[in-house]
Amino acid sequence: MPRDQGRATSGARRAGPRRSAHFTLVESGPSLATHLLADFLAVVSSFPTADEALEAAVRHAAAALEADLAAVVTDGETNCCWPANAVPSELFAAVMAGGDASLEVPGVGAAAALAIPLGGAVDGHLVVARSGKEFTEHDVNLLRGMARAIELTVEMLSTLDAERRLRAQSDQQANENAALLASLRERQRLMEKLSVIQRMISRREPLNDILDAIVSGARDLLGSDVVMLRQTEGLAPAPPRVIARAGGSERIAGWLARVPMPDQLAPGEPIRTDDVVHHYDFPAVDGNAVRVRVRSAIATPVHENGTVI
Repeated sequence: MPRDQGRATSGARRAGPRRSAHFTLVESGPSLATHLLADFLAVVSSFPTADEALEAAVRHAAAALEADLAAVVTDGETNCCWPANAVPSELFAAVMAGGDASLEVPGVGAAAALAIPLGGAVDGHLVVARSGKEFTEHDVNLLRGMARAIELTVEMLSTLDAERRLRAQSDQQANENAALLASLRERQRLMEKLSVIQRMISRREPLNDILDAIVSGARDLLGSDVVMLRQTEGLAPAPPRVIARAGGSERIAGWLARVPMPDQLAPGEPIRTDDVVHHYDFPAVDGNAVRVRVRSAIATPVHENGTVI
């Protein structure tokens, strides 16, 4: 063949359509088992609780081994099973004891069964069963790896749950300690105020000074805008008068002095232990309340020998 013709033929071949080759890589054996185990661990460890992780574990173990049933059995009871409640718990006993390598699965019939012990916080068995083919050595190794992944995941989730409970208890204890400290400080302040008043009484200081110390101490302890001590002369209806006041303006004091008292706080009436403190709520539509900007108040009687004075 002439050289030119050979070149033309070669060129014609190069100019023809290109054919692409497709290669399919099918993994098997240890490589596939490694990928299945990695996927299994990623899925199971993504759940926040041990119960959810175990439920996901049986589903994915069954899918990975093409099994008809998968279950986690602890203390002779089925912890979780896929499909749910497919086999009574007592039927797993022979498989877990190693004396029977088959299991009767409803809707499937006799199936090859395999049980792998679970240690750690689970303390049970991972059981799978499938029909049609026996479990291979690779299947056994894969299931052992899944069992170990379940142990580690449940141990991790149990540790995290314990840490969360301890943290919650610690926070609660810290809040209780803070509340107790605040209560003790409040009690100390109260005792200091009472001590001052008792010293004033023992020194026979003027009554007005003692009453002023009482209302001033009450205002400080309660954190109120204004505290006053008012008195109604005699039992006959008469305008009350303010005999001691701490805080507030004259307008507020004058308005509070005119607020009517309920019957159980009226002068001359016996003290009613079930209602010795009266709470007032003043609606925003109350003209007087709007002018003095008062929204709520409390009142308690001053009594002598059980009678309001």
